[in-house]
Amino acid sequence: MPAQLKLRLKAVIMSAFLVPGAGQYYLGRKLCGLILMILSMIVVIIIFFSIYDSIQTMVRQDFLDGRIDLSLTGMLHYAFQKTTIVTPAIGKRIWLWLLLFVAIWIYGICDACSSRGLRL
Repeated sequence: MPAQLKLRLKAVIMSAFLVPGAGQYYLGRKLCGLILMILSMIVVIIIFFSIYDSIQTMVRQDFLDGRIDLSLTGMLHYAFQKTTIVTPAIGKRIWLWLLLFVAIWIYGICDACSSRGLRL
C-alpha cells in the first residue's frame, strides 16, 4: 500500500472514530480540522445541555411532589422508569442538532477521504 494511501486511511479512521476534524488536522490542514472539531464539540455541548434541561425540569417536579424514593434502588428504578419518557420530551430541536452533528461527522470523513488519493 502506498504511503499516501496509508496516510489518508489513517486520517479517515481518525475522523470517523476520534472526533470530526482529527483527520484533517493529521493531514496538515490544521485550520479546517480545528474548525470541524470546535463545531462538533459545540453541537455536542448544546445537545447535552438541552437534554439535561429537559430532564432536570421533570425530575425537579417529581422530587417536589415526593414521587422519588431517595434510596439507591429507588433512584435507579426512577431513572429506568423515566427513560421511556425522555425521548418524546426532548423535542424536535435536539433531533435537528443531532442531524447537524451527523452532517459534520460525515463531512469530516468524506473530506479526509477525498482529497488526493483515497476515494469513497
